[in-house]
Amino acid sequence: MSFTRRHFLQRSATLALASQIPVRLRAASSAAAVSDAIDVAHGRFFASAPKPMLHGSGSGFTARDRLADWHRATGKPFGVFGVSADPISGFGTGRDPVDPISGLRGGRLPEGGSLAALRAAAKKLPATHLDPETRWIIERSSFMFTRETLTRDYLQAQGVRAPILEFGPDSQLGMSDRDDARGTAYLKAQGLAAGRFICVVPRLRYTPYSAMGKGARDAMDDTKDAINLRWKERDNAKLRDLIVRYVRATGNKVLACPEVTYQIALAKEMLVDPLPPDVKAHVVWRDTFWLPDEAAAIYAQAEAIVCMDCHSPLIAYHQGTPAFYVRNATDTWKGQMYADIGVPDWLFEADETSGEQLWSRLAPIHADPVRARARVKTVMAGVEKIQRRMVEALQRAVPRV
Repeated sequence: MSFTRRHFLQRSATLALASQIPVRLRAASSAAAVSDAIDVAHGRFFASAPKPMLHGSGSGFTARDRLADWHRATGKPFGVFGVSADPISGFGTGRDPVDPISGLRGGRLPEGGSLAALRAAAKKLPATHLDPETRWIIERSSFMFTRETLTRDYLQAQGVRAPILEFGPDSQLGMSDRDDARGTAYLKAQGLAAGRFICVVPRLRYTPYSAMGKGARDAMDDTKDAINLRWKERDNAKLRDLIVRYVRATGNKVLACPEVTYQIALAKEMLVDPLPPDVKAHVVWRDTFWLPDEAAAIYAQAEAIVCMDCHSPLIAYHQGTPAFYVRNATDTWKGQMYADIGVPDWLFEADETSGEQLWSRLAPIHADPVRARARVKTVMAGVEKIQRRMVEALQRAVPRV
C-alpha cells in the first residue's frame, strides 16, 4: 500500500489520534519511521477506543476481524466509511472457498475484467456467497458506506441488512492537507509553471509488494509477476502516446510521477526513457517520493492529472484539478466510484483505451481549463453533500456510547 493510501485510511480510522499522524509523518526520517508512526497511533487508539469505532476507506473490508473483536469486547457502536468489497477480482482471501480444480478462491478472476464484466459476474453469485462473519459484522454496524455502488449492490443482493447501507466515496476526496511551501519549491526548481503541465502516473497491474520490501513473496506472486510483465508495455505505452500528443500539441511540460514508491523507477523506464528527444525535453521525471500533502500542492497547480492508480485523481479533485483514472482490469471494481461521483467520461478502461482517445478527452480541458475546473467544483459539491450525510450518520451513533 502506498503511504498516500495508508496514511489517510488509518487517519480516518483512528479518529481522536488522527491529528497526531501528519506531525509524526513529517518528523519521520525514513519509510520505516513513517510506517511505525502510523502503527503506533493506530494501536494506541485501538487500545483505548473512547468513542465509536470508525473503519476507514480501503480496498476490501481490511480490518473486519479487528472490528468484530472490538465490538464483541466493548459492545460499542461502530460504522464504516468508503469500503470496497469486490468478490470477483484477484486471488481471494482466507474467507473464500477454494476451487478444487483451479486452486483459486471463490471463483476469483486474477486477470480481473472491465467494470461491466465484474458487475455481470457479481450478479451471478448465489445469495449465500457472502461469508457469515462479514454479514454478522455489517448487520451490527450503525452505518455501512460503500466506496462505490457495486459493493452496495452486491451486499444488497446478498440480503445484508444494516440501518444504513449506502454509497459513500473514498475518504481521499476529503483530504485537505497541502504543503504549498514544498510544492512551490519543487515546481520552481523543475521549471513547471502553474497550468502549463500535466502529471502522469504509471502502474503495473499488481503492486509488487514483496519487491518493495512489504512482506515475503507468497504463492501467487509468480502469477502476479507474469501478469505484470505481459501488460507492462501495452498499458504504459498508452500513457506515453498521450504524453507525445500533449507535448507536441501544446508545447507544455509533463511531470512523470508516482503514487506508490515502485512507480518512481517505472515512470522513468516506461514513460520517460522511450520518448523521442523533442518530447523528452519537455518531461520532468520525479525521482523521489513525496508525502500526499506535497503531491496535493503540485496537483493543485497542474492543468490535469492522468493516472493509472486510483487515488491521485481524488487528491486532485479536492484541489479543483481535472483528472483521469485509467483503470487496469486487475484494479478491483473501486473505479466505479468515478462514475458514481459524476465523471464517467474521465474514467477509462485501459484495455479499451488508446493514447489518442485519452488526448481527445484532454484536449477540451486544455482548450477551456476554466470550464473544466468549474466542472470539478460541481462534482466536489455533490461529493461534499454525501460526506455530510456520512458525518451525520457518525454523529447519530455517538450518543449511544
